Amino acid sequence: MKVSRTEKELFEEFRGTEEPDVAGQMQQYFVQAKGQPGGIKIDNRELWSKIEKKIDSWLADACAERRLKMDHVSRARDAIMHRLRSLFATTIRDELGGRRAS
Repeated sequence: MKVSRTEKELFEEFRGTEEPDVAGQMQQYFVQAKGQPGGIKIDNRELWSKIEKKIDSWLADACAERRLKMDHVSRARDAIMHRLRSLFATTIRDELGGRRAS
């Protein structure tokens, strides 16, 4: 799949500016879910709905600043979502293994 330079720049900017905050929120969400009585209870719809809204809002702002249409950077959004799903899986593995996610 070919990714435009603009999409790559948006992805890298997200990683540098927003990803640490989102990753921290995911870790906190999992820690809270792990602390629930009766085992780990994760509401995937709630979690990913919040994350998608944050990404869409960030992308809308970034596109407005650059005078881009969001339709033209859909692969950047897909790449960001893929990266965050991977980070959440890592968070779960690290928390279940007793280590802190980095």
